Amino acid sequence: MLSDEPQWVAVYTSSRAEKKVSDRLTEAGIENYLPLRRVKRRWSDRVKIVEEPLIKSYTFARITLKQETPLRGIDGVVWIVAFRGKVATIPDAEIEAMRQFVDSEKTVAVYETSRLKFGAAVEVTDGPFAGRRGEIVSDCVDGNFAIRIDALSFSLVVDIDQNILRPVKTEKKTKGLFYKD
Repeated sequence: MLSDEPQWVAVYTSSRAEKKVSDRLTEAGIENYLPLRRVKRRWSDRVKIVEEPLIKSYTFARITLKQETPLRGIDGVVWIVAFRGKVATIPDAEIEAMRQFVDSEKTVAVYETSRLKFGAAVEVTDGPFAGRRGEIVSDCVDGNFAIRIDALSFSLVVDIDQNILRPVKTEKKTKGLFYKD
């Protein structure tokens, strides 16, 4: 729920308008984050690396209660994600985890499958995700480790070398798949 303190929200945009909305938010003085990934695109005459939104039709804005109405008026904004009529806020830690994921550009295949199984709680011991805890989302055939943006029910998956994961005991079921104590 929004307050007088800035909080992150997910903004659903018109189709293919994520970059324009992000630019308009910046022009309006609203802090925002549009996670982009680099992708190779092929045309008939060339191949080019382009940046495209990681999550289609979404960008993230850090707003206060007073900025909600102006945000809704920005061209290209369709709605702000809400549940039961209340704007859903996203913890700073989840946005930071997404930034780390996008900035890392590190994917390493995992070959051994016997040690960690689907659902195992683990902690990353090295690299850009060191100290983060999460959950294995496959039987480590591809080394899939996930972070989940709970406000969107959306997961980002990264391949992490099994040698930098250590099992951890958890007494409670984790709310998200990726968190930091």
